[in-house]
Amino acid sequence: MGLKRLDESNWLTLDSNYLPEHALRLNFLATCRSNVIECLPGSEAACQEVLNIVTSFLSTRFPQHFAIISSPSGPKIINHLTDEVYPIGPSCPNPLEVAAKLSMEDFNILLRNPETGEYHLQASATLFPAGWKLQERIGTTMANLHKPVPGWKQNLGSSVNRYFDHLSHKTAMERTNVFIQTTPHLFQDAPESAPNIVLTIDDLKIRRERQTFTRLEHSGAVLFTVRTFMEPLTQLGDDELRALRSQVLGWEEEVRVYKGGDIWGPLLMELCEERLGPVEVKTEC
Repeated sequence: MGLKRLDESNWLTLDSNYLPEHALRLNFLATCRSNVIECLPGSEAACQEVLNIVTSFLSTRFPQHFAIISSPSGPKIINHLTDEVYPIGPSCPNPLEVAAKLSMEDFNILLRNPETGEYHLQASATLFPAGWKLQERIGTTMANLHKPVPGWKQNLGSSVNRYFDHLSHKTAMERTNVFIQTTPHLFQDAPESAPNIVLTIDDLKIRRERQTFTRLEHSGAVLFTVRTFMEPLTQLGDDELRALRSQVLGWEEEVRVYKGGDIWGPLLMELCEERLGPVEVKTEC
């Protein structure tokens, strides 16, 4: 899984893309709500707990931008970056939505079925999906969530469930996932497909997901967050480009196809050879 311990002071992030991405998130929630957020019955306590820890973190880590205030109707949070005010107490009708509006991260809540031991996606605010549709995945198990991923069930299925079983609210972990895509769109709810135009290297984008995992202390749910970063492939430094080429060349055929390598692979390798030279072939003496 490539996990490492998370520096909890950097659990949620803010950067110069906050305002344009915030506008996108509001637009998606207003125009295609069912495609970006869903909270199934039984997830209510976990959703409220997510909002509680998100608002506590943001107001503590970024006090110049977020402040919690009291009001006759209950506590609220002020977002000074956008001049928005949201209720955050138990009377808040949509706590996961408010958390998603305040943050740059997407939030996924996994609950364990005590009879099967499987973890199910019971609530999600995924404004920036990468190749999957929320309405096809909500309520399903981790195995079904990753069904399209080559080798996931055989190599990771049982170990992921065991990992979640031992995950504590006192620990948080993170990992990074990398994609290459041919559009600049953060909302990408279908797998990469061949476009109707002739691609150039300037069309390719590197999409990174910073994923974090922790257990919620009170509800016991597993919280899985995703922060998406996007930049032109051509802006990668030589070391990053070399590491990316090595990673792509190490993929098995079915992984390469799943990731869309048939579409962008030739352009990537052309760029690598131009900037880095041909791949070094090591020979044994």
